[in-house]
Amino acid sequence: MSTKINVRSPYFLQFTEPTQALGIFTCTTAGLTNFSVDSSGVINNPNIRNGSILDQTDYSFAANTGASTISRSVTYTIAIPSAYTNSNDATIDCVQTFDQPFQTAQEDPNLNLTCPTFSGTVPNLANIAPSLEQLIDVDSYFTAGTESIASYQVSRVSGSGSVTAVISGTGSSTICTIQSSTPCVSAVFQFKAINTSGSCSAVSNSFSFNTSGCVAFDCDDADIDETTGNIEQDGTVHKSTWNNGGLQLNKLLYGATDITTSLNVGANNTGSDRNIVLTYRFNIPIGYTNYPGTFDCNVTYSQPATATLLPFTCADAQITGTFISDSGNIAAPDLVLGNLISWTPQSFPEVLLDTPRTITFTIEPPATGFSNSGGANLSCDVDITQPAKQLDCGTVTVFLSQGYNSIDDICSERAAGRYWQTSNQVSTNASTASAARYQLGTRMCYGSTAVFGGGKWYVITTTQTTGDAQYQFYAIQIDSFGIVQNSLIWNCSTGGGNI
Repeated sequence: MSTKINVRSPYFLQFTEPTQALGIFTCTTAGLTNFSVDSSGVINNPNIRNGSILDQTDYSFAANTGASTISRSVTYTIAIPSAYTNSNDATIDCVQTFDQPFQTAQEDPNLNLTCPTFSGTVPNLANIAPSLEQLIDVDSYFTAGTESIASYQVSRVSGSGSVTAVISGTGSSTICTIQSSTPCVSAVFQFKAINTSGSCSAVSNSFSFNTSGCVAFDCDDADIDETTGNIEQDGTVHKSTWNNGGLQLNKLLYGATDITTSLNVGANNTGSDRNIVLTYRFNIPIGYTNYPGTFDCNVTYSQPATATLLPFTCADAQITGTFISDSGNIAAPDLVLGNLISWTPQSFPEVLLDTPRTITFTIEPPATGFSNSGGANLSCDVDITQPAKQLDCGTVTVFLSQGYNSIDDICSERAAGRYWQTSNQVSTNASTASAARYQLGTRMCYGSTAVFGGGKWYVITTTQTTGDAQYQFYAIQIDSFGIVQNSLIWNCSTGGGNI
């Protein structure tokens, strides 16, 4: 069977990649791989394809000194990304199992007398004042075999990169200095001693370090502006805003009813105004003692008995999805409200340089619900950049991270101890490397090819680096033509906004 599609001039027929519908987030969706436990009990944490690891039940196991393998299991708590049907659950637990091998003769300190041994327990360091150094006498926990101990190592098992651990000194004066200038952060570490030949090593227990300054999240931290938001007579809810930029709404409740999607509490037909209490349920941000979890904040609204109609505006239409191709054709936008009548101009000529354009969309107001329903059409201007037919990739060099679906995803990765790395060198036609962090309409290229940004967010730096997103960072949103569409300066603890 064949399908015939008739298209009138000018020819704006365009096929786009369909949007993937995300279902329930499961452990299979997370895609944990490469989990293992070595003979000495050291855990090799798994790679994860989707989501981010927040916590785990075990950080190490005892050495397997027997003659057969031992089954070991670790339960990982994983943050569920947005857009899944169970995103409101916040986390999911996934179990990883591996057969720990038994120690070979070379690995076993009882058989290989050159091996060092570990004894005692390195204590946890709790509630340490920010910037206060903690010194650990590393060598006091290890005893050399017939070979001397050549070196000591400290490794981060999990936790914030803002906690530093540095080994200094030699022999009986080997000291590990641990500190963080950031309040309410934690990390887990482990020591290793290696003999002179490198044939054998010993590891310590895993121990934690955390700083003081933690407080529980409450509604004062949410800082809801109760002067914003309202409920119309027909029950339509316009949510209030909150001043904590990094705060994520889990759901909106009317009593026990979830109205996050419907945003409606029913019409007020009582004949008089009535008070309606809505519950804002927030995901508690990182850095609070009651994280992870949710916290409820109630806001009371007065719902009028008589409808007050507001005028329909371009903002109500919520124009999205339009773009200009390098041939000058304009893609029709998506509208949340109203009907698209036409746009002016119908197209643009090809250009040799990225060129700012203004498209005027004519939109008909909805038939009901607004004071200007049934009235004159609106003219709504949208500013957008037309990409050059021959790309202008510029000569300024900057560095980008991998792409993230949202700023929240960058922060979720940080919460799991995986920090962004700006390892991708690109060129840009921004005026300077510093300006590239916030100049909209500029282009990012790999060589002479535009970055296929796909509307994702990228951390941008002027030098190649690995960062801790607890601190301030810059991020830009790049479209499929490599054009910068949006920019933010952000901090995962305090939020941020447009530059």
